[in-house]
Amino acid sequence: MSGAQTVLAKVKALLGGGGGGGKAGLKGWILPGIAMLVLLGFLFSDSGGFVEVEPGEVAVKYNNTGLGFLGAAAQVIKEQGVVTFLPVLQRVEKLDARPQIFVMEGDSDVDHNHTRRLTVRANDGSNFYFDRLEIH
Repeated sequence: MSGAQTVLAKVKALLGGGGGGGKAGLKGWILPGIAMLVLLGFLFSDSGGFVEVEPGEVAVKYNNTGLGFLGAAAQVIKEQGVVTFLPVLQRVEKLDARPQIFVMEGDSDVDHNHTRRLTVRANDGSNFYFDRLEIH
């Protein structure tokens, strides 16, 4: 026997797939195979247990189980870097923390942060408007 065949025979003997072959060796691989597929699914999915928090972002880590040893129900993470979590037991949401400026000016809506001018109705029924209004 060559060196590779000897190593292969030793591995088969350790795993219980020795001389009997067939179904006895296959039965021992079903549960570990399913566990490996589940772990690979978590690893290659979007929620693989790692999220990168960029500058200008804030992350919130939620504990989906309610178990105290996994942390608080919600934890705010303000530092940039990689945040780790357990994919089924915890969830991480990233939020934009940069200041948003809401501008009201002009006659039409430009986007969701820039809308048309603010028109106000007075008690006597007259209307007036602000040329430009910014909300920080």
